[in-house]
Amino acid sequence: MPASDLAVTHVLQLLAVIGDAFATRGWAALRSLYHDEARVSSVAAGARILSADELIEVLSGIEDGAYWTDAAETQALDADAVVVSGLVRDRDEFETDFIPSAWVLTFCEELVWRSKAYASVDEAFAAYAEHGVNLGIS
Repeated sequence: MPASDLAVTHVLQLLAVIGDAFATRGWAALRSLYHDEARVSSVAAGARILSADELIEVLSGIEDGAYWTDAAETQALDADAVVVSGLVRDRDEFETDFIPSAWVLTFCEELVWRSKAYASVDEAFAAYAEHGVNLGIS
C-alpha cells in the first residue's frame, strides 16, 4: 500500500471513531488515535489550539453532540497528511447553517500530530505547502 493511501486509511479510521465516540461516548478510543504531543485547532473550541486531552474534554462536553462524515471527502496530500473536506454545522437558536470547510490532518508515528480547519481545500493545500506537517502550530 502506498504511504499516501496509509494516511487516508488513518483518517477514515479516525472519522469512524469520532462518529462512534459521539454516539457511544467512547472518548478513550478517540484519544488513542492522537499523538501525546498532538496540537489541534478545534472548531468546537472556537479555533483554539488544544492538546489531545483538551480536545477530548471539549468534545465530550458537547451536549447533544453529533458528528457525521457521510459527505466528507478525503484526499492525501502526501504520506504524512490528508485534507478532509465537508460541511460544518453552525447552529444558533434561530437556524442551522452548513459551512464548507477543509481540515488538514498530519501524522507522526501513525497518530494524528496536527490538525487545523481552513475555509477551502485550496487554502488547506496552500497552508500545508507553506508550513508542512506542523501546520504553523507549535
